[in-house]
Amino acid sequence: MRYEIEAQTDTASLLLFDPAALPGFPERAFQSGFSESLEQLTGQGLACGIDTHGESSLLLHVYVDETTPADLWDHLREPRMVAEFQVPSGLLVLAGLEHASRDEESFARRHPGEGNSISIRPGIYRLILYRTGYPANLLDSRFRSAISPSEWLLWHTMTLLIPLAIAAWIGLVVIFFTNVRVPFPGYLAPVLVLIFALPFAVRRMDAYGSLKARYASLAREYPSLVARLEFLRSNSQ
Repeated sequence: MRYEIEAQTDTASLLLFDPAALPGFPERAFQSGFSESLEQLTGQGLACGIDTHGESSLLLHVYVDETTPADLWDHLREPRMVAEFQVPSGLLVLAGLEHASRDEESFARRHPGEGNSISIRPGIYRLILYRTGYPANLLDSRFRSAISPSEWLLWHTMTLLIPLAIAAWIGLVVIFFTNVRVPFPGYLAPVLVLIFALPFAVRRMDAYGSLKARYASLAREYPSLVARLEFLRSNSQ
């Protein structure tokens, strides 16, 4: 089964963990760069540290006892394996390292939106974590093949309208807030206002809103990280 977890962080590190597996370290230990303990946790299978390479938000796809889809295989990079990854309570959390805590409920109350969790079968798993890398035009190519030519034209209308709107705004500033003499300002100003308003009008169109939602949905098919979890045994064994 595939799960999705999305998390944000103010630092350069995320932690994948079950709160019940963490030892009783205070949060300030992680906040102060508790790197040796983090390596120990990963080595013992109690957590898995993830360097975000400066990204503030990452999407993780988790495949539990399921093969990674073939269309992602060519994009998987830098595999890391944790031979016996501990998930004693069945609650798997992805959160910024600065927010790692044994008390997951307290974390959710204090830091809404900065971590997420899924529920899986409690036990010990083999974890393989991958980064992903995609061609620059992959998402746009997939999106173009999934919509009609007229929808594609509407979608890319914004590419043209936004620069025009910026130019129109500059023109309005020149007309109303400088001493530069512009020919026919009484006629030019309404035209510039109309051009400036066009992107906002397009964004409010139901058709454009539907395309935006479809693009966002397709983008979620291409996560930043992929994790495979293979159930080995229960914790009591």
